[in-house]
Order: sequence, then C-alpha cells, then structure tokens
Amino acid sequence: MCKEKKVDNGGCDSQALNLGSLAAVNQHFPESARKEMAEIVEQIARTDTNLAKILGQGQTLPRRIGFAAEELHAESFNLDAIMKGKAYRALTDRYAEWKTQLGMQGNDVVSDLVVRDSNGTLGNRAQLKYYATAKKTANTMRQLDESGNLRYGQADSLIGPKDQVAPLNNKSSITDYAERARVKNTTTRPQVSRAAQNVKDKVTDRLKYDDVASEPTTRKEVGQMMQGKGPGAQKRKALHTDAMNPSMTRHMIYAAGSAAAVGAVMGGVVSTVRCCDLLRQGLITEEEAVL
Repeated sequence: MCKEKKVDNGGCDSQALNLGSLAAVNQHFPESARKEMAEIVEQIARTDTNLAKILGQGQTLPRRIGFAAEELHAESFNLDAIMKGKAYRALTDRYAEWKTQLGMQGNDVVSDLVVRDSNGTLGNRAQLKYYATAKKTANTMRQLDESGNLRYGQADSLIGPKDQVAPLNNKSSITDYAERARVKNTTTRPQVSRAAQNVKDKVTDRLKYDDVASEPTTRKEVGQMMQGKGPGAQKRKALHTDAMNPSMTRHMIYAAGSAAAVGAVMGGVVSTVRCCDLLRQGLITEEEAVL
C-alpha cells in the first residue's frame, strides 16, 4: 500500500504510517484482498484526475457540475461494485474503456454514463442532467431531436439531483413537472407528451444495475466534492472510508489467525485512508499508493 515518503505539512514523516503492521498485513492477507484494495485506490485516483480536469476547464462552475456529477456517480457505483465482488463498472467518456472496450465515441448523444456488464458489453445507458431547478432539469430531459423524436428515448435511465427527484418541503419534483407537460401536450403536441412520459418512467437519482448502485447527490454537494471542500467533500471522503473499512474487516475475519494479525489489519485501515489523502494532495503517486 502506501510507501513512507518525506513530505512537508503533515505528510508521512509527521504522521508515520504503520509499516510494520502493513508488513504483517501482507503476510496474512490473500492476494485477492490486496487486489481489492488496489482497485479501490485506483478508482479514487481516476476520479480525482477527471475532477481536476473538469475543474480546470474554462467554464463557469455551474456548467461544470453536470460533468463532475457523471464522474462521481461512476466512482460511487464502481466502489459499490468492488465491495460486492461484481465485475460491473460504470464508465464516462473520460475513461479509455469507453472507446477501447465499448467502441463508443465521446459526447455520445444518448449516454453520459454507461455500465459495462460482467461480459464486457454495454449493460446500461444513462443520461444525466443537473440543472439548477427541477423544472429546467425535467424540460431538458424531455428534449426532442431535429426529427421530432425523443432525444433520450434509448437511455435506460435519466439521472437528476436527489433533491429534485425527491424534494423536501412539498416542492415540485422532476416527475411533477414531467406530468404537467405530459397532460398539457397530450392533444396538441403528442411527441412532447410522449417525451414527458419517458421522463416519468426513467427518472432516478442514481445509476443502478442489478444490485449495484451509485450514491445520489445534490448540485451543491457535487460542487463541493469537485472543489474538495465543505460537507460535500466530507461526504465523499466518508464514502471512501466506508468502502475501505469493510474491505479490510471482511478480509481480516477471513485471514486473521492471531491478535497480531488483527492489529496488523487495523493498522492497514488507517494507513490506507492516509494514503488516499496523500494521493489526493499530490504528495505521493498512484503507483506508490497501491504498493
């Protein structure tokens, strides 16, 4: 996992990683355990890289939130898949596998987010809309193309912010606005009515395939996660910890044959979480993090 490295401002020299314990982890843990943890760290690093690219784009923050939400849904879906031992993986067009494995092009008309199933084929296509209001999100989800057909008719799901899919305080939801559009246009514009029904049928706040699902988010949370600050950033870090700790604990129960092994595993939990912090700060490389 994480190698000791001299860094400033609270790096490994000031908060020493328990390398002795990690050595014991390597003795007691099967290869599958190390592989699983490496997959978790790699997924977090990929998301961090893609979020940094999005944040660096020359657009206003609200416009970048939708792109960031795609990456965060992919991350939480993949962490859930790893923890459940499933081969499914969520991909965006920033993942090389989007083209190399699925043969898809960037800026796909239907899909912002897809699931690659256990056979390596396309298992789910999702369109994601994160506009400022539920009304705007609903209207965009029911767009028609130049020929008057449903733009997102082939999508399996339409993902929106969780507080627009299931709002509090009796506010109108995406589904509510879609229903109003369906009724209003039934006679005069049947294609619009059909598109609105498509929204009602497919709107959700998460990417789901089989028993694997992503974590619902609000626009505000996505903005905070992308910038690495505020409650949103804390929520994302908690998701990482929630993935790492059960992984360590499950393999601890399987592998530990002594009190020393239990202590080694618990040292590994702390060290792995610390590794991800150092990786996010750019103080170690992804290769160093998974050693």
